[in-house]
Amino acid sequence: MPRELWEISYGFSLLGKYFPVFFFSRILAEEGIGLAMFEKALDMFVSLGVADTREDPRPRIPGFASRVEYFLDDHRKEKVRVLVRNRILAWIRAGKIRPCFNLLKILCELGWERNNELILMAIRGDISNGTYLGIDEALRKNSFNLLVGEDNALELRYIFQTMKALVHGDKVQIRKAFEQPVPGTAGLKPFSGYRAQIQANLVSYHLGMKELDAASETVKKAMLLNQSLSEAAVPAYRLFSLVNLSKQQIDEALEYFSFALDHAERMKQFDELGIAAYFAAGAQFLFGNLARAERYVLQSEQSSRALGKGEWADRSRFLRGKLRFEVGHYEEALEIFESLRRGGGEGGIPRDKDLTISAWSYRARVFLAASGGGKFEKPPMPRFLKGDALLFEIEACYLAGDYKRVLALTAESKEACMMDDDFLFTEQPDWRSGFAQCELLSISGNVLWERMISVYAALARCHLTTSPEEKTDILNSMQRFMRDEFIPDVDPNAAVYLYVWYLILQASGAAQVDKNTAISMAFKRLQLRASRIDDPETRRDYLNLHYWNGALSLAAKEYKLI
Repeated sequence: MPRELWEISYGFSLLGKYFPVFFFSRILAEEGIGLAMFEKALDMFVSLGVADTREDPRPRIPGFASRVEYFLDDHRKEKVRVLVRNRILAWIRAGKIRPCFNLLKILCELGWERNNELILMAIRGDISNGTYLGIDEALRKNSFNLLVGEDNALELRYIFQTMKALVHGDKVQIRKAFEQPVPGTAGLKPFSGYRAQIQANLVSYHLGMKELDAASETVKKAMLLNQSLSEAAVPAYRLFSLVNLSKQQIDEALEYFSFALDHAERMKQFDELGIAAYFAAGAQFLFGNLARAERYVLQSEQSSRALGKGEWADRSRFLRGKLRFEVGHYEEALEIFESLRRGGGEGGIPRDKDLTISAWSYRARVFLAASGGGKFEKPPMPRFLKGDALLFEIEACYLAGDYKRVLALTAESKEACMMDDDFLFTEQPDWRSGFAQCELLSISGNVLWERMISVYAALARCHLTTSPEEKTDILNSMQRFMRDEFIPDVDPNAAVYLYVWYLILQASGAAQVDKNTAISMAFKRLQLRASRIDDPETRRDYLNLHYWNGALSLAAKEYKLI
């Protein structure tokens, strides 16, 4: 073969290792190599028997690339490697290729100078996509340090192991990963991105462990380190928002979720965009703006689905069902929940996910029947009365007028309703309860279950007793509940609890002034939440279609509050 073709054939050999054949002409054009020269080379390769067809110019002769490489001088070989390397890096910058660990290996073969931002993005990308087996293998074979550099290996090993546990592990694996000591900074000029990622991982861990003081201090460090980063920036705004949400500082949480979404979109961190939009939707739900929450959750679902993040997409869709339920569109909520159950395919869906979705489907059926206007017929209860399902069975029994069963269930199974919330997940979908990753971020310690159970038990006792003494005892118990339980604005049931207080006062023959005060407080709380909904139609439905809100609104009319 003529010597002038060696360099081109070597280029085709390298390109063929990393790119599909149909990309060759495009790559060469982007590097400023004319199409005429490319076409001429194709013809010569085929005529000389080096390649079989013009459509596939890769040399067909075994060992051809290494033989040509032997005869080429270093300058020419490097020229070809630079061409291929430049295209890979340019396509990464343009978002046409997503960084991954295998890409780092390719770039090392092509003689690149290590780029810390790209290394961090590659490790994060593989963990996010679940394609991290190559990193595990490199760690086992002791080739990890060679690829990332000895100075960075300790920090990156810690980042990989802790992040992999947060995104894919259970609570035991997460705790074990964080038992290892936090590495110190190596070298004279440590990369701030590695330190920022270490702090971000620690924030997620402290949040999960409900160590809010430690989470607050750590997230400040992550945000400070983040200032000098671009594409490798960590999700500091989202984590700061979650810390504020856990402290029930809702205004600060909402503000920083807005920053988190803007930053993720600007930096083209689409994985982070889907998760940030999900938690932003949850925060808006707790705040009360159900319309904006639905817009965020649709963004999260679409973004996650486009990236192949099926579980995050399903979790977002589930939250959309909850939002439809909260507005009073019980039939739409039921359809969303049922579509998630049908989406499991032949293999079905994981147990926790199935139990949670089944429980919320049941709840939607219950309130759909209760809101129908006719005689309430309780739907068949779920197979397993555990967690959310048991709580909703108590709710359903009250609506069906089976007050003895309400008391039996609350007395015998109070603890069985509650989720084992000794670790709260922020980096992976949590299907242990429909309240997880939303209400339970700001209403901790199973308080939400305890409040709902106490309220339904008090209502059931009121219906079952005629004794003035017992009614007084119920009244005193509810007074203690209202006094001792600070019901924050972030509790979506706050107005319902106040309305129940009014119902108990009414059933106990309390003074009119006390009933007036209770119904006024309940309706003011309801109006406050409704005022935060920025869509008039959603606001109207929330006030009228929601079962309890509709009842409260009717009572408010009787008391001439409307």
